[in-house]
Amino acid sequence: SPVVLAVNQMVLAGAKGSEPSRFHDLMQLPADKLLAIGDPRFVPAGQYARGILAREGAWEQLQRRHQLVLAGDVTRALSWLLRGEVDLAVVYATDLRGHDQLELFDRAASSSEVPRVVGALTERGRAQPMARALLAYLVSDQGGQHFAAAGFEVLR
Repeated sequence: SPVVLAVNQMVLAGAKGSEPSRFHDLMQLPADKLLAIGDPRFVPAGQYARGILAREGAWEQLQRRHQLVLAGDVTRALSWLLRGEVDLAVVYATDLRGHDQLELFDRAASSSEVPRVVGALTERGRAQPMARALLAYLVSDQGGQHFAAAGFEVLR
């Protein structure tokens, strides 16, 4: 059976020192500002971001005003933000680690937009001692420390 090993968060980020924004403010995003997200047709981060923006009523408006820039993956959205090609990006909280020039402006509030790291054994894996040992390690306190060190929240 699947077990949640850790969770991440979707966050709204921008350049340090820039005008802070919150998810609920994105409907009033100035016309000259761009928001990058992963493309929801292809990547989970984009699907989470679309859910957040839709819940805030900003999805359609940002698309209509051509302020939404879809990246092939969340890493590309982050790189555009780092280079100043966009003003804001919706990324995983763990993606901001080590990027002191960026600032976390807001965290997604809904539990439906909480990315989960899930572990499970397949039928074949259950018969493999190494697979069972790996999952046991990942759910242990020691395994949880590795997730926490990488910025994930461990639910134990």
